[in-house]
Amino acid sequence: MLMRRWALLGSIAALVTITGCSKEQATTEVEEPAPAATVEVPAAPEGPELDSAGTDASFGVPAELPASAPPPGDPWWSEAVASCFAAARGYAVERQRPAPDALLAFGRDRAREALHQIVVDPEPRMDDEIPYTHRFMAAWCLCYEDLDHDRGTEVVLRYLRAMCDTEYVDPDIGRALHSPEEYAYAAAALYARTHDPELLHGVLAIAPCSDGALTEGLMTVYLRLALEDFDRFLAVLSQCTREQTAKVGWIIAKSLREEGGRSSNAWTELVSRLELVARSPEARHHDIARDLLVHLNEHVD
Repeated sequence: MLMRRWALLGSIAALVTITGCSKEQATTEVEEPAPAATVEVPAAPEGPELDSAGTDASFGVPAELPASAPPPGDPWWSEAVASCFAAARGYAVERQRPAPDALLAFGRDRAREALHQIVVDPEPRMDDEIPYTHRFMAAWCLCYEDLDHDRGTEVVLRYLRAMCDTEYVDPDIGRALHSPEEYAYAAAALYARTHDPELLHGVLAIAPCSDGALTEGLMTVYLRLALEDFDRFLAVLSQCTREQTAKVGWIIAKSLREEGGRSSNAWTELVSRLELVARSPEARHHDIARDLLVHLNEHVD
């Protein structure tokens, strides 16, 4: 059940492979259009038939590269960002857009400059296919492609902050941010690539603000992080407030109940590791392991 639900939300660990996004930089001028990137798209039981570039075949192949790089503010860059982001997150590119590798086709410097301009755009454009703004996607891509990790992380964390502080005004664009639940899942997927503790802290810190659909999504995110990144998970959780820690524990307990409670393999694995740390006073994060055990024992039958 855990793995099935995780796949529906966009798995942290099972991102699709983008063969083109990490290729060598192209020259500034190209004489012929670059071939479309090949994206491995997992088989789905239903949905549109995808071509070899991860594009809905009914809309045609991805757009060809322009003969030379557009200026940084040109909408082409937003389309390239959305295409690369969609492929990295496991979405199909459902209309004619640049191939996923087009973001870096004209070199890392030009891509970085274009992403920076999208990030400070005072009128963030909503994508009509993916539940994200191009601004959030651009910040995400700055991290994902390691073009400007610090800047990208800064903006992604602002959107996470806005999930709890609905009146938070972004200093770059001078307006309050709208942060749907999908941003938390995208940030968790980004953490899986970068292993940046700041991102993990941001994902854990929104726990007290979660309800409804966000809680359902975080159930999978938090349990998977606790099982697969145990040491760093405890280290970052130890920096959270008591309220945040208590809600994280409650959400993980809720997930464990759905996995079968104390008879599940997830319970056995997680609790045994927590007990090992909690029973060793000299162990790092002894206190947080003990507190998390208390929450799990209290809420899981």
